[in-house]
Amino acid sequence: MAVVVINTPNYDDTFSGLVASARDAGLTVVRADRIGKQATQSEVLAEANNLRTSGAEAVLLAIAPVTFLDLAHSAQGQAYTPLWAGPGLSNGLNLVAEFGCPSIAGARFLSPFPQLDVIDRFDADYKPAYRKYNNGAEPDDLGLAVWGLEKTLHQFLKAAGPDLGRARLVAAIESGQEFASGVFPPVRFTPGRHFGASQIHLLEADCANRRYRTLATFASSF
Repeated sequence: MAVVVINTPNYDDTFSGLVASARDAGLTVVRADRIGKQATQSEVLAEANNLRTSGAEAVLLAIAPVTFLDLAHSAQGQAYTPLWAGPGLSNGLNLVAEFGCPSIAGARFLSPFPQLDVIDRFDADYKPAYRKYNNGAEPDDLGLAVWGLEKTLHQFLKAAGPDLGRARLVAAIESGQEFASGVFPPVRFTPGRHFGASQIHLLEADCANRRYRTLATFASSF
């Protein structure tokens, strides 16, 4: 496999962490590289060629959607179609699948929220509410991300109670209570543990329909 990460200082830990985790899992990392946040076409073409010649069967990514799409299209132009994968909120959006297919067919990304194909199983209120407050427009996954965030925030505020202040809100959030929105994985915080969640959703690019579908929900391991 290969690892490709945005070349900015705040992603240095991400880069080293992904490479180390891959090796710890017994995977052979045949290429590990950084790419510009706004990579030029020549940079993208060179990276696609280097990935192809490395023989990587899968590419673990932490890059912006525009760069990902350019890289996937450039790779396909060289008859190179690895499994694109990674942790990613933005790369797992339907808008990316719409413009990325068929180059990203089968791409898999971890996401804090499931896709629209299964949301009714966990929150039947989202789609009706979206249509009601958006003049009948069809729900999208960007709206679902906001919906999940606001449901979680509502639980934080509710736990803090009516006499709201910063200290009271922080104390409520760090109380160890579980906050489950039904959209995002449940979170639990303590003063020494701010990571929160231990689950994730897994999405796959379904290029027959030019959108992402949900392969696993609220998963803690695979």
